[in-house]
Amino acid sequence: MPPKKKPRKTARRKRKTATMLKIERDCKRNKRKYSKRYIQLINYIKCRDGWRCIFPGCSKPAGVRLQIHHLQRYSDNIRLRQNKYNLASICTTCHRAISNQEKKWAPRLKIIVRRNELEYRKNRLTKEQILEKLKEQQQLPDGFESYVYKSDSEIIKVKKEEYWLTKYYRQIKFRTENKSSNSYKNYGGRGIKMCDEWKKSYEKFADYIQNTLGDRPEGASIDRIDNDRGYEPGNLRWATDELQGQNRSTNVLTEESAAVVLILYYKYKFKISEILDRMNLPSRSAVNGCVSAKSWANVCLKYKSIITNEKALKLLDEYESKQVKS
Repeated sequence: MPPKKKPRKTARRKRKTATMLKIERDCKRNKRKYSKRYIQLINYIKCRDGWRCIFPGCSKPAGVRLQIHHLQRYSDNIRLRQNKYNLASICTTCHRAISNQEKKWAPRLKIIVRRNELEYRKNRLTKEQILEKLKEQQQLPDGFESYVYKSDSEIIKVKKEEYWLTKYYRQIKFRTENKSSNSYKNYGGRGIKMCDEWKKSYEKFADYIQNTLGDRPEGASIDRIDNDRGYEPGNLRWATDELQGQNRSTNVLTEESAAVVLILYYKYKFKISEILDRMNLPSRSAVNGCVSAKSWANVCLKYKSIITNEKALKLLDEYESKQVKS
């Protein structure tokens, strides 16, 4: 009888908590909302309705903050979610009043939407012309400048910044405070916290990032300068994935030691096992990554002249071209 095979042990995945699922759901929803097509559709609907609330009996002047209302509920009909005849511009107050009464108001709003669509096709005024006309016709509320139309590209840029900031804020707060987070042991568990001022107010966090760090560079994310300090003023920066990897507390190499590894391997032809013994390094993967230019590309670029590995040189050429573009 052949010996029975022992069942293979598989690593159990940690069950996602309600908070983790909510964060994932919010991120997916925001990605759809901030797409170029969705922004263009919203601008078209507001322009068609004359940048005013079309709810019957609304006394608010044009130019107030508008929301897009679905005549048929958003969850009831998937096909009509982005149909222009199913969308209407309504102010925040009216939108709140009409909730759970969509069926009652749908026939009346449908007539107004179709009438506005016909008028808009006849006149074909640009968005700038509509706003100028509104300014001439009536006295607009204070602070109307904040509602002045912006181009689709400008709105998409602003919305993307808002999306990234809210995403980072939720993630930082979650992994520093919630013990059910998989990353809590590396953050909150070892004393990394968010400062009390930011913890209480997302607006103060967003103001600091926008005023101090500026716009987010493409492919960058928020990183702590000093890994042993928390998320606080003066300790944050925009960093690429590579820079973040070099700044991890688990990283065994520094810029100086990475340079030594390259010199020993390529100039003096040391084997990786000899480098590990001589430099007393615990991780073979760190040396492999440095030698093949998969990590520490900024250091490898300085010693490109001595590198002979073709794959590593290709990776360095790609890295260099990205640096030139940015």
